Amino acid sequence: MNVINAVLIEDDEFSKFGIRCALENGNTNIKVKVVGETKFGIQGLRMVEEILPNVVVCDIGLPDIDGIQIIEKIKSKFEDKIKILVVSGNINRDVVAGAIQNGADSFFSKSTDVTKLIEAIYVTAKGESWLDSNISKILINSFRKSSHNSQHDITERELTILKLIAQGLQNDEIANKLYITEGTVRCHTHNIFTKLNVKNRIQAINQGVHLGLIDIQGVFTESEIIKISNDYDIPLSKKVKMRNFINNK
Repeated sequence: MNVINAVLIEDDEFSKFGIRCALENGNTNIKVKVVGETKFGIQGLRMVEEILPNVVVCDIGLPDIDGIQIIEKIKSKFEDKIKILVVSGNINRDVVAGAIQNGADSFFSKSTDVTKLIEAIYVTAKGESWLDSNISKILINSFRKSSHNSQHDITERELTILKLIAQGLQNDEIANKLYITEGTVRCHTHNIFTKLNVKNRIQAINQGVHLGLIDIQGVFTESEIIKISNDYDIPLSKKVKMRNFINNK
């Protein structure tokens, strides 16, 4: 994909200006072209239908219709042909859950460094999910539930990768951490999605927390990651102290 075409639906003029500047002036080989922009949801939907962009960058709070409705309408008509990156300053439980349930592919909080927005759009356009650490924390804190014994046949290595996904790491970063290839990470991630019956990373984290496989205190330290990568044949429980990774009560 040489140029990523994006439609921007954002009602705040200051935020819109900042996003446009970040996309136009970013020092990167990734080219993102804003092919349409508006502050109104209805007009944004018309733009999407006419232009058929690669990615829609959409806020939640709009003056005419809710951004959640926009997500639902785009996904119901175009499914995965058009990707949606939510950019919002409102990242409470209901907003995040509503965006995910209606098909948002990625979620970018406005408190995140705007220079990372090009990366988020690029990852989303490739068909992967991008979420920053703020969203990971919201998901984990909001959807934490009682532990379930069933692990849906998730392997130890898949659990490790699921936990790193919850940290907000992308495939290349996970590969570097675990000294494996990016293709291997994609394979494991595909298996995780299949076993958890989810479609993207955000849903995988949500389901992982729901099943008690991960929680907010289960973030690997750098030394633990090194131990995991060096001693893969040793049972995971003996390699690292999981700190409530699996909630044993």
